[in-house]
Amino acid sequence: MLPTFFLKLYLIISKSNIIYLFQYLRNILYEYMMGKETKTLAKVISTVVNFDDEQKRNILAREDAKVSFDVFFSFV
Repeated sequence: MLPTFFLKLYLIISKSNIIYLFQYLRNILYEYMMGKETKTLAKVISTVVNFDDEQKRNILAREDAKVSFDVFFSFV
């Protein structure tokens, strides 16, 4: 009886954590897509979804390239 109780409690906690994590990720993605602090948010998103180190490096390199491109055309 006791192990079943803990299993149910674990599932309830896990479900609420998943819902919380989804809402958090949803808010981060919204801010990222609105163009706010994209490099910082790319780091956060990469961590939340557990990208490996190579994926994180590729994403941050792409963000750096976007920033360089935007800066270049802001002076043209």
